[in-house]
Amino acid sequence: MRIALTTLGCKLNQYETWQMASSLAKAEIVPFSEIADIYVVNTCTVTKHSDFRSRQLIRQAKRRNPEARVIVTGCYAQTQKEVLSALPEVDLVMPNEDKSSILAVINSLSQEKLPVNETLEAGFLADYTRAFVKIQDGCDNQCSYCVVRIARGRQKSVTPEAVIEEVSRLSEKGYQEVVLTGIQLGGYGTDLSQTTSLARLLLSLGAVKSLRRLRLSSIEPLNFTDELIEIMTSLDNLCHHFHIPLQSGDDEILRKMNRDYSASDFWKLVNRLKNNFPEMGLGTDVIVGFPGETDSQFENTYNLIEELPFSYLHVFSFSPRPGTAAAQMPAQVMPEIIKQRSQRLRALGKEKKLSFQKIFVGQTLSVLIEKKYDDETGFLTGLSDNYLRIFTENDDKIINKICNINIHKIYNNKMLGRVT
Repeated sequence: MRIALTTLGCKLNQYETWQMASSLAKAEIVPFSEIADIYVVNTCTVTKHSDFRSRQLIRQAKRRNPEARVIVTGCYAQTQKEVLSALPEVDLVMPNEDKSSILAVINSLSQEKLPVNETLEAGFLADYTRAFVKIQDGCDNQCSYCVVRIARGRQKSVTPEAVIEEVSRLSEKGYQEVVLTGIQLGGYGTDLSQTTSLARLLLSLGAVKSLRRLRLSSIEPLNFTDELIEIMTSLDNLCHHFHIPLQSGDDEILRKMNRDYSASDFWKLVNRLKNNFPEMGLGTDVIVGFPGETDSQFENTYNLIEELPFSYLHVFSFSPRPGTAAAQMPAQVMPEIIKQRSQRLRALGKEKKLSFQKIFVGQTLSVLIEKKYDDETGFLTGLSDNYLRIFTENDDKIINKICNINIHKIYNNKMLGRVT
């Protein structure tokens, strides 16, 4: 049986697709672009575009093989089951909670039965050098624009013991970096019978001797407690890279979003982190065109981002999501205005990225070499501690090794360096 899987959206979705593929290892897993007997589309519903892209992939799969079975799962499937079930290309809509049962689901659809894979591994492996480990799912926040909390439900944390065991096993197998991922990462542990926190989990993981690097995915501003910052500062193996969603730099828009912090609060947090981690990489998410956003309110966002030391931006055009409060708000911003504002912010993001890159020309960075970039140039590529993509010429023997690389120039937006 040939099975193809594809993923849209966040790293948690990527992790869950890898888990599904791992449980189906007795089948022949093929690229989504090839002919398969079963296609699995793990969808995202953060924006209208992600909905459109999900439907597009579903139709592509059925065109590729009209006899194939198409299974749709993910957050779009969770929130719009009726819409997707009505598509003639869709054979089954599978809720998020059934992803772990993908083997049984496929066996129920097919005459050919797949055996259980007894060697299932936890941890999503990116290029076989970095492992993504899911520590929680769901979200207890009430952001007025977000449908993910509807799709994923309330917060559900993995026990510290299970996380520590998984991280230890992966690092002992030779994976140089572990990335902790989830929907509301900073709220980790508050739902467990024995309440804990992300800070205390990090402290335990910092003691895992075989773990070379520990990286965090996105954390909300309000989750940066004094305890968390103090423990992060004390850890030698924590990557100095933080992704903190801003969403807006205007206090009135933040209030309408139910974000519960001000632009000033965000400014103070970033500068505190900058004092503790001077060379940190810093990314953010920002929503353009939230209902009622005026020109001056957008300028407040633009000016705050311009002032702060971001190294990259993720810019999202506001998209009304069914079931959210923001979808019903008056004064929806015209699409052409949203497009113009988004273009300005994306241009600013490119400037911020280049400015950050230039800081490190002539300096030496610690880089985890992940893979060969392409056969034509012979370059290898990897990520620095502070989340810079680095390219170097060397042999494949340094793949999956952390190397010191001296950055000598930036060419075509790429940072080039030599192993020292």
